[in-house]
Amino acid sequence: MQIQVIGKHIKVPVRMREHIEEKLDKLAKYRDLLSAKVVLKIEKYLYIAEITMLGSELRFYGEGRSEEHFFAAFDAAELKVAAQLKKRKEKIKNHHNVLARREIAEMVLAGAEELGGSETSVEEPARVIPEKSFTVKAMSVQDAQKKLSTTDRQFFVFRSAETKSVNVIYRRADGNFGLIESES
Repeated sequence: MQIQVIGKHIKVPVRMREHIEEKLDKLAKYRDLLSAKVVLKIEKYLYIAEITMLGSELRFYGEGRSEEHFFAAFDAAELKVAAQLKKRKEKIKNHHNVLARREIAEMVLAGAEELGGSETSVEEPARVIPEKSFTVKAMSVQDAQKKLSTTDRQFFVFRSAETKSVNVIYRRADGNFGLIESES
């Protein structure tokens, strides 16, 4: 990561530059960061540090102020940027743990019979493994509901007797049944 330290109307001490590089190197563990720009300036009695971190399609900004010295101002700004980076990392992490409707649809199309309690991992992507192939029978929604209630399956695929399209009826968490109708 490229680090640029700028002092507005001041000369940045070597010790301060080393402190900045050390702290920003710790933030480099968050991925996709390409460069960091730190601006140190004094306005009246305030020491101000501004941090701008850029990445591929990302921008993080933090500003810290202190009446004592630049170290305190920089540390305050660094905490703000670190919080933004952590929030983004958690958002990405949580996004990958959600079982999306698209994955459920893929499982239905692949012919899976049950929705397993398998947890998707961030490290390796979930795979769709076809377990069984079956013929889709034409029946009414009521008949499909009766058939699903007599089994322990989570969903049932059938062809609508009225529209001739492939539909899916599934058990909902509230005890009712849901219906997914395909358009033909």
